[in-house]
Amino acid sequence: MSMNLSKRSGGKGQKLPYRTLLAIPLGLLAAAGCSGGGSSGAPNTRAAGASALYAKGDQAYQSGDRVAAIKDLEAAVAADPKMLMARERLGDAYKDVGRYEDAMVEYRELARLDPYGPTSYYKLGVTQQLLGRLEPAAENYQKSLKLDSREWRSRMNLGLVRLAQGKVDEAVKATKLATEAAPKEADAWSNYGVALDAGGNPADAEQAYRMALTLAANQPGTMLNLSQSLLAQKKYDQVLPVVAEVVKIEDSTMARRIYGDALKGQGKTAEADEQYKKAEALRGK
Repeated sequence: MSMNLSKRSGGKGQKLPYRTLLAIPLGLLAAAGCSGGGSSGAPNTRAAGASALYAKGDQAYQSGDRVAAIKDLEAAVAADPKMLMARERLGDAYKDVGRYEDAMVEYRELARLDPYGPTSYYKLGVTQQLLGRLEPAAENYQKSLKLDSREWRSRMNLGLVRLAQGKVDEAVKATKLATEAAPKEADAWSNYGVALDAGGNPADAEQAYRMALTLAANQPGTMLNLSQSLLAQKKYDQVLPVVAEVVKIEDSTMARRIYGDALKGQGKTAEADEQYKKAEALRGK
């Protein structure tokens, strides 16, 4: 997810945008039951209808049909406003189609109905971060962490917020804590590397990116960031095989520019110029 771009000094490449984690699993929240009371059996009927609508909407969501999912999930929430699973999934569907304000409404209501669930605050923070509302996003990540200090996604995204605010030391601290909370999560290590790079520490950033790639190989974004860290350290011979692999997976202007910078660093001016020409040809594609 593109959040920001910052030029690395001394090269033609740009720093790859850091990524806000958006692969959000559905929270382990139980349905809160139906509203209303009485002995007529009507609430149970409404609950059954809401459950059926939720199941249909969730199936549509899982299949990738966000339009159908939103229709059924909206109906499920209307039938049972206290069904947490339906509200959460509806918020997810809104977010996926860029309806961030609508997503926030659902996540806020989710937090009101279940104030001790860290997931709702995390997801609320994500939507606010996507809208550029950085401090409110940070506050919700912090609420999530107060409820569950192991919520590594909130920890990591809090670091990315601080990075966007120019608070590099805080960003490094938060993203490092994310790797400690989730040492087997590639995204945590990759974003820790971005924070380290921003702090002018390419050697440690290199190690973080390598750890990320050990956990999840062939990730072009992480590989490009690794290439730029190696480039900053003038490890040109190590840049070339990494970026050569990147262009096989996902060719891009950025990859070709880094390729050219590494060749130029080795004194191979003609070969570097060829890569720069390929970079220009890819611009806008």
